[in-house]
Amino acid sequence: EDIKELLFFTGQFEKLNEDIQTAFSKRSINRKSFLVYELLSEEGEDGDFHDIMKIRLAVYEKKYNTVYERAREFLQTKPILVCSSKYIFYDFLKVFLFGSKDYVKNASILEKFLQGVSSKIQNHDMIIYMTNLYIARLYEKADKRKEALKYYDVAIKKALTPYDKDDSNWYKLNYELKNDFSSFISNLKISFSDWDNHYWYEDLISSAIVKIISEKKYSQLLQLYEVVSKSRLAEQKAKLQYLMARSGVIAPRYLANNYRVAYSGEHNLIYYTITSAYQLNAPIKDVLYKKRVKREVNKVYSPEDAKRILKAYLDYGLYPYIYKEVVRIYPTITVDEALSLSKELHLQNLLPDSINLMQFVANSEGSVITEEHLRAIYPRPFYNEVSKWAKEYKVPEYIMYALIRSESFFRPFVVSHAGAIGLSQLMPSTAKDIARSLKVSSYDVTNPDTNIRFGTYYLSRMLNRFDGHLMPSMCAYNAGPVAVGRWLKNTIKEEDLFVETIPYNETRNYGKKLLSTACIYGMLYYNKKPSEVVKEIYKDIKPIKR
Repeated sequence: EDIKELLFFTGQFEKLNEDIQTAFSKRSINRKSFLVYELLSEEGEDGDFHDIMKIRLAVYEKKYNTVYERAREFLQTKPILVCSSKYIFYDFLKVFLFGSKDYVKNASILEKFLQGVSSKIQNHDMIIYMTNLYIARLYEKADKRKEALKYYDVAIKKALTPYDKDDSNWYKLNYELKNDFSSFISNLKISFSDWDNHYWYEDLISSAIVKIISEKKYSQLLQLYEVVSKSRLAEQKAKLQYLMARSGVIAPRYLANNYRVAYSGEHNLIYYTITSAYQLNAPIKDVLYKKRVKREVNKVYSPEDAKRILKAYLDYGLYPYIYKEVVRIYPTITVDEALSLSKELHLQNLLPDSINLMQFVANSEGSVITEEHLRAIYPRPFYNEVSKWAKEYKVPEYIMYALIRSESFFRPFVVSHAGAIGLSQLMPSTAKDIARSLKVSSYDVTNPDTNIRFGTYYLSRMLNRFDGHLMPSMCAYNAGPVAVGRWLKNTIKEEDLFVETIPYNETRNYGKKLLSTACIYGMLYYNKKPSEVVKEIYKDIKPIKR
């Protein structure tokens, strides 16, 4: 595949046994591939195909409205050209979905197109399936429930592959979830036997849980669990077991059993392991990595070969390659071998690779993880800075380590897509506001001491704003205090249930991740039982009576 990519981007289409049009019709378009097309296509070459390429570039750039009229004209006058490639056709469908808000009109255009599709047209079955799916999506946008469900059902029947069936089922279920929960549950049960990739539906289950908890219709958790319990969604099973117990829909005599399932089940949601451990007064050290992957020996490199290669990387100082090469050529590496490499990577300030290497082996079948291994996964770099500013601003050190690890993986110079900078991921505007408050005239947020100081101060400010409650303060660090203040108007008092209602998926998971990570740091370095940290973060939570 890499060779094919190289031939494509160097314009050697004859070696791919393709001409220019064929080569570009068989792939998605982005700015890079379009530039290749412009460089290689000749002046005066097929005008229609050139126009199609311009439409496809506009789709990539999400400038759908700029090419809407031209795309409509093409579909109506030259449908054979539009249908010549699934990639071209898919881009045209997106123009109709996003290029105009006259959704009913666009659905009608596609319906008319569908009626005229010849059975002999290229990619016929794919064209029929995709058109029905997009007509359904257009009617959904137009809030035409009857028509939307009709075409979703047709798309499901016309699906060509298990992937297509999962995709069309997902869209229908997502629509039902927004409009009618009873229909959503009914169709969830009906569609379950068609599921191929169960994890395709995981976000839908998460959205359903947010809706149920937000509306306090806790009995619906039982209905949802009836379906999820039969699935391969181990993480959602654990989440529902915990929430059914916490929300009170389970009889008291069954509470401990629910918590035990969430605590000891084979899933990777450490948050529910820890919160269930709190309810059961159980330890967590030996249950953190439960869902293990069976690693296979590389078919090309024996373990002995892999060790020699990795030693050469060390000898020649090629440290940045080591983690990826372990995963590629030596996936069956032992825990102690990984720990030795991890320590070396840590010394070279390659902390993300050091941590990822240990997490990789911790998730491998047969690994026995000790406290020393956990310390490599949850290290304490920048200790002097974190300790100093945590004490200054009265923030627990283990909370700050959880925050920094989650925000930046200990990378001082990292910049996020949104523009957040450094260890505690400060937006420039936030850093400027903090500097003003601290009367700091000159600062560099890539400097670890400055960044940790500013981040700790900002979290302390959130704690003041939210009356010392850690969970809303941590969520405000991620989403901003205004949003969290708005969410807190929900009358749910239990903070662990409140977290489940947060509409931003990123922030919801962020709060849970910080609690989990803080518990582990507290246990490893601060002589804190995880239950103590849970109690600090969720002040009102009480364990079950035993």
